[in-house]
Amino acid sequence: MNFTQCPYCGELFSKSKWRKTESGEYECFRCGNCFDVDSIENEASANHQEAEELATIPNLLNNLEFHEAENRLDELAEKYPKSPKVYFLKVLAAHCITYIRDESKEDVERWVPTLNNINDEPLSNLSAYHKCLELAQGEEKAHFEETFQFIEKKRNEVLEDYKTGKYFYDVFISTKVSKLDFS
Repeated sequence: MNFTQCPYCGELFSKSKWRKTESGEYECFRCGNCFDVDSIENEASANHQEAEELATIPNLLNNLEFHEAENRLDELAEKYPKSPKVYFLKVLAAHCITYIRDESKEDVERWVPTLNNINDEPLSNLSAYHKCLELAQGEEKAHFEETFQFIEKKRNEVLEDYKTGKYFYDVFISTKVSKLDFS
């Protein structure tokens, strides 16, 4: 079976499981990003190295290794300066954003961008944000804009709740000591 990996969230699935949009692109059922699967497969065979390098980034983000993802994406931006995917992922890494399952949608598996850090800086202050939107076209650009608006709305809601004291966002640190040495 022929599998394709979503370049944004890392989900692997067969082409038959993708939803096709009106423009002929496919929509990842996990994260909702749209792209042309055939062009990704062609791009992957034509430039296998770029596809392989990009495929590692969603795993870093999902493992909350944001600093490592940012470092890798800086390198990838130098190597592939015309790739809007690189800059989209740079925005996610800079704001510590991962995709998690939307539990409110029981009938369909849907993943949404989720903040893992409270950040005062708007997305629009990032150069990667502007570069991503400058390079993207068509439905891909529309989806990036929609995703950035969603993230910005949630970021503002969390900031407002935090500033007004409506909710407290506590961090709990837990450690396990495997060997105790009392000497």
